[in-house]
This record gives sequence, structure tokens and C-alpha cells, in this order.
Amino acid sequence: MRAPHPSRPSSKHLLGRVTAKIAAATALSTLVATAGCSAAYYDDCYYYYGYYYEYCSYYYMDPYMPDDGYTPIYYREVSEEPVPNPNPAVAAQLPELALHLVDFTYLARTEPAEDNGAGETLDEAYPCGSAESVHVICDVANSGPPSGDMLLIAYQLEQPIPFDDATNFFILGFSFDGDGIAENNFTPAATEEFHYFGNTDKYIAAVYQPGVGWAFESASLVDNTFVPMPSQARIIFEGSSVALVVPASEFISPTPSVRASLFRHTGDFGQSGGTWSGMIFPPLGEPLAGL
Repeated sequence: MRAPHPSRPSSKHLLGRVTAKIAAATALSTLVATAGCSAAYYDDCYYYYGYYYEYCSYYYMDPYMPDDGYTPIYYREVSEEPVPNPNPAVAAQLPELALHLVDFTYLARTEPAEDNGAGETLDEAYPCGSAESVHVICDVANSGPPSGDMLLIAYQLEQPIPFDDATNFFILGFSFDGDGIAENNFTPAATEEFHYFGNTDKYIAAVYQPGVGWAFESASLVDNTFVPMPSQARIIFEGSSVALVVPASEFISPTPSVRASLFRHTGDFGQSGGTWSGMIFPPLGEPLAGL
């Protein structure tokens, strides 16, 4: 296993900045030094379903990761395999370079924290809307400061996602098993056998349409019933990294498992000859990322 290249910021660094900015008001207040999971630690890392990950309370190359009630799970050396189109009649293909996943980080809550102002601090650091180099997608009806304890998930792609594209549609999703009950998860129809939200019961997404822009979506999929759900989550775009910050209270399980996905198409989902590409992690058929 190789260490992340020092010149390439990873998803950990975006989460590091997020947690650093809200640390003073939350259970993230205990921050760790740059040491920790250094190259010397790699021999002790675990092997998980074909993907390497670090499982400890310290992070390599980042001084801002929390060591207070979180269990960090960091996947690296992510395998590059053909990604299916949701429609099984369309052949799977390798993700294009722009959608190639570099790493994935999930800060899972393992201890409850009090609501002591984290949302207000996050709102100051990452307000909904666009700035010069950071874009934050929110539920417009719930764009006030998030409340309570929060989960943090991020990943890095090989290239930044275009925030303004004249041709392509994007669906950037985080889908969860939010209650830990597999029996009530979403089962796609045969024509969408490889739906990226399959076998989950809740999703939070940023959806892009040319000429319209990005929109926030959140819905329950329990028992194959689509029900829009309000959310105080924020999806943060910064460079080639994307982060989701979501209140833990929006899930029944204290440690919901998650799949990240990104789908690009030109209007026909790749089913009528249009170009498409996808990213799914963990892949369909593999257990969701979690404890």
C-alpha cells in the first residue's frame, strides 16, 4: 500500500477543514496532531472487501481530524472496475477520468454529542450558496443552521466536478441504510436493476440540469415508497473533493451505512446512444461503507 501523494489533497483534507472550523463548538474540539497513521502504520491497516482502509483515530498528513466520539474509516487504493448503467441492457464501462474515485472518508459517530452550537458555526464557515472556490448545496426550505450531532462523509475525484456545464446532467448521491433494517430497503425494478440507490432506504443528493443549475434532494425509500424528506444536510464542493455534512438525527441508526455515487449523462441516462459515466463506492453488491 502506498501513502497518498503529499501534493494531492485528499477527501480527508476537506473534512479536516470542515471539522476544524466547527471544532470550537462541538464534540470535535479535541483535534489530533499531524502524526498518527503515518507510513509506518500501513502494515497494520486492515483489508476490507478488496479495498484498503485505515481504521484509527489519527490521520496521515492532516492535523485537523477529530479524536472525540468518531470512528474514521478511510478507503484508499480504490479499485477501478467497470461501473454499470442503472439499466442492465446498457453495457458497464470504466468510469471516465473525471469520475475516477481517488479516496473516500467517512467519520462515523460512535458516541453521542450535545447540541452546543455546531450548526451555527458550520453555517458561518459554509453558508448555503456559491463562493469563489466553494459551492454549498442545501435544501432551500431548510437552509438555516443544522442542529445537533453531525455525520461527515467525503470523497475525492481525479478532477473537479464542473459546477456549470452546458451539456451534461449530474446526479451526485449519498444513499444510506438509515435504520439498519435490510428488509425494507429499496429494490429497483428490473429495468433499473443497477440503480445506484438500490438496497438503501434514504438518499441525499445534488442534482444538476444544464440551464437550471444544481438542486438539493432528499427522500426516504423505505419499502419502495418514495417520500421527499426535509433535510438540514449540506453538500460541499471544493476543488475535486465533495463532502456531505448531515445531522445524525435524520437517521434512526446512530451509525448509518452509506454508498456514494455520481452519474453523468447527456439527457438520456445513456440509454439512447448518449454518453454517460458513473462512479459507485462501495460498488453495488458489496456491503455499504460503515462500521
